[in-house]
Amino acid sequence: GSVLWPASAAVAEYLFQRGGASRSTLESQTLLELGAGNGLLSLAAAVAGYKHVIATDYESVPLDFLAYAAENINKNVPPGVIETALLDICDQDTPLPAADIAVAADVLYMPATGL
Repeated sequence: GSVLWPASAAVAEYLFQRGGASRSTLESQTLLELGAGNGLLSLAAAVAGYKHVIATDYESVPLDFLAYAAENINKNVPPGVIETALLDICDQDTPLPAADIAVAADVLYMPATGL
């Protein structure tokens, strides 16, 4: 969660532009971020207008930092929009949380996630 990977910036920019969707469409949707790390995509989605954002990672520390940033530092994030959850994307027995859209950026840097 301490590295801002290159694809994160590109996907965050796409989310800021709402992928061509209207803000009213996003206000009814849930976005799931897989392998959130520092949570840039989740923060971008919340600012872009998604109703609910679920940031997941297999480590709790980055998720704790993200939750703190969303609640205390980034005043553009509406309260209660971002939820964090522990999730190991390599664990094929654990179902993904329900969402309208799922995003991931630079999650294939580890051999286990590239299989």
